[in-house]
Amino acid sequence: MTNPTQTPSSSASTDKEPNTWLGFSLRDIVDIAIFAALAFVGMCLGGPLHAIKIFGIQTLLTGPFITFFSMFALIKIRKPGTVVLLSLISTIILIPMHPTAFIYSVIAAVFAEIIALGIFRTYENRAARLTSSILRSVLQLPVQIVYTLLVVGNLDKALVGSTLAISIVLIVGVLLFIGSALLAEKVAAELRKSGRMR
Repeated sequence: MTNPTQTPSSSASTDKEPNTWLGFSLRDIVDIAIFAALAFVGMCLGGPLHAIKIFGIQTLLTGPFITFFSMFALIKIRKPGTVVLLSLISTIILIPMHPTAFIYSVIAAVFAEIIALGIFRTYENRAARLTSSILRSVLQLPVQIVYTLLVVGNLDKALVGSTLAISIVLIVGVLLFIGSALLAEKVAAELRKSGRMR
């Protein structure tokens, strides 16, 4: 009498990658780390422009890169915590020089994921991916304001620049974040079409 053949379900579970940390496989973590490194490089390119003293200018310069690679990571991985992990890895090197940037980034990422998943439940939903990746950058500004109020006690040093200049920076920033997320979708679709991305 021959042994029963392996069922499709058991075969699938054998092929499935083991989870290593908080539901992420080793491949997931490596992919997120690569996207985080690319986001960090992009953020560094705008470094010299940080000397411009207008509230929100740093987020305007770094946000599009974070948004792009957050969206890219969510398209590829689609697991809760992806945006938080990417934000943590991409900004952890800033702790010795600019620890508040790390704090803003991680807190904004946590709230972005809570809102996106609270509304849409899963990253299989395109709207959830767009919401999380865009809010990751947008929320950094209110987080910065609240943190400054709690720690410093006033916003005199944070809200630098005229009302018009700050308004322009915020509007342009939001448009850039939305454009970056949509661009990430397009790039990912082209890479999948060409077989360069699974």
